[in-house]
Amino acid sequence: MFKKIRQLYSFAYANWVEEKLKKCHGVTWRAAIRAAFIQKPILKLSELYSALGDFSKRKDNNHPEARIRAIVQDERYFTRIEKGTYRLAS
Repeated sequence: MFKKIRQLYSFAYANWVEEKLKKCHGVTWRAAIRAAFIQKPILKLSELYSALGDFSKRKDNNHPEARIRAIVQDERYFTRIEKGTYRLAS
């Protein structure tokens, strides 16, 4: 039951991020990832991948997961909480 609720929440969150990014033209990868942290302050990589799925298709990137990982590993902007889990740097 809880797994199903979690999946529905994750789907709704991904749709919300997608709608926000559709309104922005010329958005950088870093800005798109930061926008994903607006509603949820702590995100796992899998949540970022699903939230930025359509954005990565528009950017014509063959390896979007690698690009997302590279950006969140920049300690100036993001803080690693545990393996595969990040938040915005303070």
